[in-house]
Amino acid sequence: MRARLPVLLLLALAGAGAVGCGTESAYACHGGSVCTLEADGDAEMRVDELGVTVGVSDLQPGDVAVTVDGMRARVARGDTARIGGLRVTATVTGRDHVALRIVRAVAGG
Repeated sequence: MRARLPVLLLLALAGAGAVGCGTESAYACHGGSVCTLEADGDAEMRVDELGVTVGVSDLQPGDVAVTVDGMRARVARGDTARIGGLRVTATVTGRDHVALRIVRAVAGG
């Protein structure tokens, strides 16, 4: 997949950590409040820049289950859900790949 190489390169350059049982996964953050996350299957990773643990599971062509510090929601491709103090947008969803944009939510927003 085309998007995987830039994310893995960012991961190598930034030294970001990711954990997933045999799954390729990565994240990168910009400005301390906006992160992108990609995974090729179920994964869970600590996103230190946002102070949370984010998990993705039950990947489907149109949506994905996202967990932020134990709070879970299904997010449809192209939609944004507020989970905890984050706004999570599913930019890519499929049976074997997901990409999320995660933004620290602001009060009242």
